[in-house]
Amino acid sequence: MFDKSDQNNHQRQVLVDSRTYNVMSVRKGGMGKVWLLEQAFNDSFDPVYRHRIAVKTFDYMKDEKSIEQELNIWISLEHPNILSLKKIGRLNYRLAAIMPLLDGNLDDVMANCKPFNEKHTAIVLETIVNGLDFAWSKHKILHLDLKPSNVMVEGKDTLQIKVGDWGISRLAKETSRSIEIKHSGLDMANNLTVYGAGTPLYMAPERFTGCWSLSPGIDIYSLGILAIQLNTGKLPFNQDKMDIQLEIRSQKYFENAIQILSHHSEVFRNFCLDCIAPDINKRISSYKEVFYRLKQIMKKGAR
Repeated sequence: MFDKSDQNNHQRQVLVDSRTYNVMSVRKGGMGKVWLLEQAFNDSFDPVYRHRIAVKTFDYMKDEKSIEQELNIWISLEHPNILSLKKIGRLNYRLAAIMPLLDGNLDDVMANCKPFNEKHTAIVLETIVNGLDFAWSKHKILHLDLKPSNVMVEGKDTLQIKVGDWGISRLAKETSRSIEIKHSGLDMANNLTVYGAGTPLYMAPERFTGCWSLSPGIDIYSLGILAIQLNTGKLPFNQDKMDIQLEIRSQKYFENAIQILSHHSEVFRNFCLDCIAPDINKRISSYKEVFYRLKQIMKKGAR
């Protein structure tokens, strides 16, 4: 699924931990670039450095230690529905996250097929939630940048889902002890965030206020936006007419979602709207409830 048409990129070579790789393509991602690489044939093979790998580098390198700490959190996430981080290394001497190269991501899937029906959407979401629930329940880690390009896929007939790019995830505090973390413009005290990086189209309204708590409701909001996009092929925003942040703060996006879902089944419509409720206190708050609601959608059959 990955585009290999960029001949300029294809002819380039880079070093990954002193091994030579041909550049298949380069994609812009959150906080940096993702390089799709093929190991040069004159290099010795190493199981960690597979013949083809994906490598993420970071544009903002003022605090390399902090980025490395977050990548170490990602390494700890071993789950079938989480893209593994094989190694923290160097690409042309820049800090890099080395990952296996899969077939593509949900952006690629949506570009090449019709929108999913409600049942298929629920099945895909359930596999994503498996990874999110593991990260939260076992490690108190949120993703904070859930979107189609960060959901990797393998296979064609039956998609194998792996949530990737945990580069801006935050480790939630488990005690009432006050903590303060300063990193990439993010200030955290008592688990409240002044500002957090992410992708505005998928960011919960409270993340624009400068004061929000780390909880599953943050990623559940993104999951609801993704559900609408997978099923309808649309996002609930008038992207050409309004500022996205203004639409979110004014709750216009929620009105748009109600209209987009007006002809859908009640169980699917209510699930999506309860995921993206502007008030986090009215939003689905646990992955247990998400699983239950998705099972209800699956029981209703395809639509």
